Amino acid sequence: MLGGGITGAAAVTLTLTGAKDAFLRLSPELRAQLRLEQGCAVEVSWDEQPVYLGWMENRSRTTDYTLVELNRQLAEKLGLVEGQQV
Repeated sequence: MLGGGITGAAAVTLTLTGAKDAFLRLSPELRAQLRLEQGCAVEVSWDEQPVYLGWMENRSRTTDYTLVELNRQLAEKLGLVEGQQV
C-alpha cells in the first residue's frame, strides 16, 4: 500500500529501475490522487513494517497510473521484487 499519511492510499505495482535521483517515482495522476506535496515522504507498506521514502513525479507517459518506479538496489534491500503489489 502506498500512501501519504492521512491524505490517501492506493495499491500499486512496482517497476524496478536503476534511477538514482529518487527512491520512488510516481505518475502525476497517482500524485494527484494521493494529494501529495513535493518534499513530503510517502509511506510504502507490504508484509513488513512500513518504510517512508522520498519521491519525485515521473515524467514518462504511462496508461497505468498504478505502476510506480522503485530504485532496484533499495528494492533488493527491502526484499521487494519486480511486479510486486504494495
